[in-house]
Amino acid sequence: MNPSWSFRARRLSMADDLRLQRRCQALFDSLVLPTAITVSDLIKTISEQRGCSVRLVALPGFKVPGSACGVAIITDDGIVVAVERATDPTHQKHISFHELAHLLFGHRHQTVGLSDDRLNQLAPTVGVDRSRWHLVQARGNYDQVEEREAEALGTLLLARSFEPAATVTIDSPVLRGLSTVLGGRG
Repeated sequence: MNPSWSFRARRLSMADDLRLQRRCQALFDSLVLPTAITVSDLIKTISEQRGCSVRLVALPGFKVPGSACGVAIITDDGIVVAVERATDPTHQKHISFHELAHLLFGHRHQTVGLSDDRLNQLAPTVGVDRSRWHLVQARGNYDQVEEREAEALGTLLLARSFEPAATVTIDSPVLRGLSTVLGGRG
């Protein structure tokens, strides 16, 4: 069992944890994606799946301690996924995959922890008038199974986003000897 599945959350039973992992792996395995996927690849897949546009925008200074660092907004024009700009690129990618995982699972939870003032601040970055927003999904904790699913699938997607390591062959008598000692072919 991977202990990170219960990240910042109440502990799942082993059986629930295993079911969650299997659901995430099954959804991941069902996706037709390149070997090293990008956020853009996944956005294209979701756009085609849903028949609407999906846009990714960066939010300047969005992160507030204890609040969400990514938001999915369903609008008249499609879906806008907004992620915190003030973090490193790998974390941004993980936030993006996490938010997109909610869309892949069809999660539909309403906003948690964002005031009307904060939502109004998001509107210019999102580029769609708030009157045309149907659903805002932002979560700041991992107590819900949906959050755990999105985190687990987001992590699987993130792992798949890195290029596989190239195989390097070095013809060296020392390395051949070491390989032979360690049970390799020499």
